[in-house]
Amino acid sequence: MGLQESESLTCKVNVTLPYTTPVAGLKFKPAVRVLGITSLPAPQHNKKFSWLVSSTSSDHHFSFFDLYREKITCSVHHLQLATIQCMSCVALDMPVRESYYCSKQCFLDLWPQHKARHCLAAESVSKASNDCYSLMGRLRSSGSWTDFGIDSIFVESETLVEREGKTWIKVGSSETYVPSMDDFGFCLMFESLAIDCSLGFPLSEIKSIMTDPVIIPPHPCPRHMIQIQHLKEPRNIVFESQSSNADTFSVLSYNILSDIYASRSAHVKCPGWALAWEYRRKNLLLEITGYDADIICLQEVQSDHFENYFKPKLTKRGYSVTYKKKALQVIFVWVPSIVHISDG
Repeated sequence: MGLQESESLTCKVNVTLPYTTPVAGLKFKPAVRVLGITSLPAPQHNKKFSWLVSSTSSDHHFSFFDLYREKITCSVHHLQLATIQCMSCVALDMPVRESYYCSKQCFLDLWPQHKARHCLAAESVSKASNDCYSLMGRLRSSGSWTDFGIDSIFVESETLVEREGKTWIKVGSSETYVPSMDDFGFCLMFESLAIDCSLGFPLSEIKSIMTDPVIIPPHPCPRHMIQIQHLKEPRNIVFESQSSNADTFSVLSYNILSDIYASRSAHVKCPGWALAWEYRRKNLLLEITGYDADIICLQEVQSDHFENYFKPKLTKRGYSVTYKKKALQVIFVWVPSIVHISDG
């Protein structure tokens, strides 16, 4: 690191993972804070992110390249993973297979032949459509080689990167990442960097943090109901979903455990990913709606979870939804065609 670069580093980045084991299909969002190195606050900045997946699984029995996405390989070196794609080929409806190359040098070596194929394809498209302006518009939308030169006709994805002697595969550049089933068994690495808003130079060192291997979420365990033994008269209690008739209706009361109380300190034996709201809310909705109750009373519902999740989901299922905020937050939902509420 040179003196000038060292002097420009005025920030440091702190990253905290919500939990260490990512789950396939579950949005993963680390908490990122940018602080000033000195007592002064951090200057105006933007944040840059990268998500990487290890190229070897945790059990070392197979390589990520055997599973990686669609296994797109170079059109010239068929055993090499493709890292760039010619977007003019896509715009000209050329065979997609011929648009992939393993490196920029590989592409440049084949440029004369590649350019000749572009000319033939452009001539063919022009004759078929008889619309020169349409053709030029398609080429410009992809970064046309005729207008912008060789540097803009491909997209370099920097798919493969080296970190501490190991190969990683870049899969994202946003603050959040949703692991796929292809990521199962592989570790993720999250990188964050503070950069200057106007000039784009780094204001901090790259902060990297690695996760445990990605897991597949297990199926929720079936709930085992406990019948009340001291009822005055014996009766059959059925916890399965039931249809109501004109004279009866069913009521379900359910405490969903507010996210603010679902902390690791309060639930030390529960893995962090299972406490995450993104994971719990799907299972909660499946169980709650599975009882097919006419009236549902939910307790400990946060207002944002109500507006963003329960309200639209339950409304779509035919419920009329009301939110009542008290010391303990409760919402009531019911089927309007069966239950009528009066103010009297």
